[in-house]
Amino acid sequence: MHSPTLHPPTNNLLRALTLLLAATLAWLALPAQAAPPKAYSKNGVSFQHPATWKVMTDEIEKDGAGMRSIDLEGPGDAIISLMFIPFLSGQNIETLATRAAEHRAQMDKGAAAKEGPDKITPTGLASSAITRRVGGKEIKGVLQRFGYTSGGETVQLEARFFSMDFGDASSANLMTQSMAEDTKQVDSALGLVMDTLRYRAKR
Repeated sequence: MHSPTLHPPTNNLLRALTLLLAATLAWLALPAQAAPPKAYSKNGVSFQHPATWKVMTDEIEKDGAGMRSIDLEGPGDAIISLMFIPFLSGQNIETLATRAAEHRAQMDKGAAAKEGPDKITPTGLASSAITRRVGGKEIKGVLQRFGYTSGGETVQLEARFFSMDFGDASSANLMTQSMAEDTKQVDSALGLVMDTLRYRAKR
């Protein structure tokens, strides 16, 4: 019984192996592709959001005025909240942001009054004007930076506020809240939501 004879690879075979190796290395070097965005559409509201975010609530306010809230949650407990108002447009975003900060301060009083490990102390608030271009139009917004200390540790958070009009005296208020280190991903998610947001108020 004869053992098989091993022949050196031909030039064509070497060239093919070299190309295959180069293609494999190039594929391995490519960055991981993000999953395509998800679409949400229900009862006159539609938008897209990153696949890593989830719609947690979609509720009609119980006061009978037709206001509707939708909350999305992303990685790191980041939140995007949308409030749809079928009877009001042209809202003052600075006023909305100020009211949100005042409400947050009232809630903070209870935690700040506690003693021991449950005590949480606010570290202050900084507010600045921001803008975002949506559909060729500049939308004015407000950025708030604030923080808390508890048990010797400090956390920094950010909140963003925008309001978008949709005609026929209807609008949507958008607010985000996240850890400061998650700013980039939250900004990207908010941009996708705002760019694709459509609202048709039900009368």
